[in-house]
Amino acid sequence: MRNAILEEAWKKEEGVITAVVIIIYNHEIPSLTDKIVDIQHNYLNEVIFSSHIHVSKLNCM
Repeated sequence: MRNAILEEAWKKEEGVITAVVIIIYNHEIPSLTDKIVDIQHNYLNEVIFSSHIHVSKLNCM
């Protein structure tokens, strides 16, 4: 039911659509963090929040 309501709202361009994107990445890959920040800056109206969490010694989220 929820999906049907959301699909109709999307078709009518009504309401607000919210999403969460989670990326787990190796922070030792050169310039990867810079690329992620650049993407966030290119989509300032869409990306309204970001967080950096240390999952392990090599991986961040």
